[in-house]
Amino acid sequence: MIQHAPRPNKSRGALDSILGSILQRLNAGTVAAYITALGLAVGGGPVALALVLFPGVFGVFYSTRWLPVFEADRLKDVLVVGTAAVAVAWAVPLALLPLAFDGHVFGPAALVVLVFFFLRTVIAVELFNIRDVSGDRREGVSTLPVVFGTRPTQYILGALNGCSFVLLLWAVRLDLLAPVTLAVTPAIAYSLCIVTLADGERSADRLCLASYFESPLMVVLLVVALSL
Repeated sequence: MIQHAPRPNKSRGALDSILGSILQRLNAGTVAAYITALGLAVGGGPVALALVLFPGVFGVFYSTRWLPVFEADRLKDVLVVGTAAVAVAWAVPLALLPLAFDGHVFGPAALVVLVFFFLRTVIAVELFNIRDVSGDRREGVSTLPVVFGTRPTQYILGALNGCSFVLLLWAVRLDLLAPVTLAVTPAIAYSLCIVTLADGERSADRLCLASYFESPLMVVLLVVALSL
């Protein structure tokens, strides 16, 4: 019997091409936004500038080989530590930059915002790690999907989404944050859906792109809620 090679799925190839193009534009937009933030931070004083530079400087320590203690010589290769490092690098400026521009002091409300952004970044990083599990395994990078598998990682990320919501609810209940903050709840639910569907590298690849829209969705929800 003659066996024919499977025909390439042209529609899937076209979709992957479109998604790749969108991802490139998003990455270019991220770089442009970071450069703009640097320009604005110059006018905000040394603290604001230091906070904007913080992710870039932290990224150098994250990816270079300097750790003499662990088997892995980079922060990014160490289980949980790599993800936590990225989350800190982004949560700190996101939570503290408004304080630097307005001259407010760090307090409980800012701490809640910092923890919230920390949790959101951990979820985003580990979602991308589900996509990159094969490459990370080859390079010896320890991530949650590599060590525990995709399904347990989904459960962990689902729990972190729940923690994000509970944190906001608790902060609103204690009057640390305004009730309008809960308007971002649909964005958390959106993230939970993405995590639930990311059961393989191919699906995670597309869902990682979808995850980029979580933050804009939060902004839109807050703007709509504030305008009501």
